[in-house]
Amino acid sequence: MKKVALMALVAGGLVGCDNSSKAIEDRVVERWQAVIDSDYEKAYEYFTPAYQKNESLDAFKLRTEQAKLNVSWKNAKFDSKACEEAVCQVKVKVTYMYQFPQKSMGSVEAETTINENWINKGGNWYFLPKNEGML
Repeated sequence: MKKVALMALVAGGLVGCDNSSKAIEDRVVERWQAVIDSDYEKAYEYFTPAYQKNESLDAFKLRTEQAKLNVSWKNAKFDSKACEEAVCQVKVKVTYMYQFPQKSMGSVEAETTINENWINKGGNWYFLPKNEGML
């Protein structure tokens, strides 16, 4: 009987682990989709709470709009992750259109892999931009 209870506990723990794993994959894609859709309020919610204290929603909107002057993100797909406890290094494949500054030069569609940092705080995964020490 003890073995059955222990196995059920372990299995439940593994399922929870899978749900957490799936949660980060979903959140990565959801954040990118919000950026692609220009839903900055939703995209901003994925930043760590400490990061939000240091960059206002308005500053984030302005910075993202400036990035979109020459780049139009089209699609984002979760690629892979390497996690240790509550920290994950995530790779995302992003398809984008780059408009050259001189309109006569046209535009080009490309794909790149972006490395992101994600942390788990209170059971939720949050995006932490690189070079930011705000956990």
